[in-house]
Amino acid sequence: MVALTSINDLKDPLNLEPGLIILDDIATRMEEQIENAPEDGNHRAGGIHASEVSGCKRRLVYGVLNTERQGKASFIWKRRFSLGHKIHDMIQGEFATFSYSPNHTTKFQAEVKIAPGLQPMADKWDINSSCDGIFEIREKNPARLVLRAGLEIKSMNPDEFSRLTKPKPEHIEQAHVYMACLNLPVMWFIYFNKGNANYTKSSDRRFVIPFDPKLWANLEARFEEVHNIAYLHVANSHALPEREESILCQFCPFSYTCQPKSLNKSQMDNIPKRFMK
Repeated sequence: MVALTSINDLKDPLNLEPGLIILDDIATRMEEQIENAPEDGNHRAGGIHASEVSGCKRRLVYGVLNTERQGKASFIWKRRFSLGHKIHDMIQGEFATFSYSPNHTTKFQAEVKIAPGLQPMADKWDINSSCDGIFEIREKNPARLVLRAGLEIKSMNPDEFSRLTKPKPEHIEQAHVYMACLNLPVMWFIYFNKGNANYTKSSDRRFVIPFDPKLWANLEARFEEVHNIAYLHVANSHALPEREESILCQFCPFSYTCQPKSLNKSQMDNIPKRFMK
């Protein structure tokens, strides 16, 4: 049997191709392993999740009904999500060791949990989620808390980043769930450019937003409607809201139950080029 284990093995040209075939097989098997791995989002608790409050109302109803999450994302989407998680971990780790000034104490808490039993607002609307981070800055003398601020981290490709002028509306709605539940007056959005590691800074005030009571009131009205639909659906087989099909269907955890028509086509054909960069 031929072997490719050292430079010396290249003296026999017949040794090269079998080794390359093994490498090709490794790449294929690795993709299959990732594509068949369990979905992180499928293990979420029922109820409302901050990342799902915008867009398709049917998705929210499925969450309130605690419908089984069985969606299956493709290899490329799992890769994208995995990269986003790594960027989150990196930024959160950096802030965990950050100290604001000798005259202040700095506390940064990552992945702050939101759930019924932990916050009154989470109890009210059955919200299960987690905020990327919270900063707490205290003066040492006199000892007093001077700032509490939330952090929301998003990563995107260079083309998206170049067009970004303010937080996306769906991200603002997501952030308001965190702010309302955790009593946070402001939220700083860090958008991270995966192409060159640039990011949006808090000095650009467009990416630091204060809590907006009117926006939160609109969200609460949406939550109330969704809970009512879910209750009626269980009690009287009330129809679910119409599907709002989009690219999000390709990794929605409820796609198995919902069966959106867009998923009858090749998922790769449905992904806009800007999402592939």
